Amino acid sequence: MKFVKFLPVTLVAAVLAACSTPAKQEIVQEAQPQPTMSEKFVAFQCANKNAVVVKYKFAAQKAVEATVTINKKAVGETFVRDDKAEDPTFVSGKYVLNADTPLALDTATKTDLVNIFHSESEGDVILAKNCKIEPKTTAKLNK
Repeated sequence: MKFVKFLPVTLVAAVLAACSTPAKQEIVQEAQPQPTMSEKFVAFQCANKNAVVVKYKFAAQKAVEATVTINKKAVGETFVRDDKAEDPTFVSGKYVLNADTPLALDTATKTDLVNIFHSESEGDVILAKNCKIEPKTTAKLNK
């Protein structure tokens, strides 16, 4: 008889213990520190006479995303950093952006842009190349 009374109490305790464990794990996962996100705009004048503006997003010092406009027209969608590439490379579908190294939060307004191109089956179409920073426009964009 004592065993019959003990069984429901043990079962309830086991169910409560199982339910409380995931809640504690969720709290621990939420407490993980997230990297600080910041943005920098950089304006360029390119060899093929295109005006380019890139908005980089940084997680701590590392550039992780970019948005690009060429002659005030958006190119692609959000460019995402390709960590497999040797130089800073960002990809948005078939669009590719290559920057000079070092590209970091504290050097972004001093780092030139190599090129932006659209990859096609017949070959790459260069949209902008050999882009140099325009310091005055860059300073205005970052105010």
